[in-house]
Amino acid sequence: MRFSHVVMFASMALAIPNPLSSNNVDKRATLEHLEKRATVTETITQAIANLQSTTAANLQAITTAVQTIRANVDAGAVASATAAINANLAAIVTAIQQATATIVAATTGAVGGLAAAIIGLTQGEVNQLATALQQAVTLLTNIRATLTLVVTNLTPTVLATVAAEIAALQTVLTPFLAPLTALVTAIQAVSIVVGLTVTGLTAALTGLAGIVSSILSSF
Repeated sequence: MRFSHVVMFASMALAIPNPLSSNNVDKRATLEHLEKRATVTETITQAIANLQSTTAANLQAITTAVQTIRANVDAGAVASATAAINANLAAIVTAIQQATATIVAATTGAVGGLAAAIIGLTQGEVNQLATALQQAVTLLTNIRATLTLVVTNLTPTVLATVAAEIAALQTVLTPFLAPLTALVTAIQAVSIVVGLTVTGLTAALTGLAGIVSSILSSF
């Protein structure tokens, strides 16, 4: 084989990207990270969407039970409706706890924490998170309206039997808010540097914190 051919083949070999080169490893790590971060955004969005979907039926059941109690003097019917209120409040508590666990695992509890989760965050993802938080605001607004219906339409005797579940629901709201607050705060901290607009996201978090505060102080 001529020396010129050897040189040519060597040059071609050098031109072929080495999958183990540091440059390719860095690119692969970046892609893997961005893939993980996108999953974080999608996980939060899906968790809140699932929570809203799941609790809608519970809220409707509670409303129906309150109407039943108001329309009946029969002790058995009242007891059955009261039990339905308790069961559905408990189901809402469980659903919020499950959503919280999912969100924590994807944010403050994730490998690398929040700093890793928001590297390369896009404006589209920021907007997606803002929409998800607005969904959470709508959900908690509906919960507040249903709790108001309960406390203003039940007798003190009946209300005393559901008070524990109302208190349990209040207890799970702050843990639900905490990882979302931490995430938004982290995004706000880097937004100027990376050129992200977070006005909508900040407003959504403010609204969420406000409705949580309202529920905690009103019942």
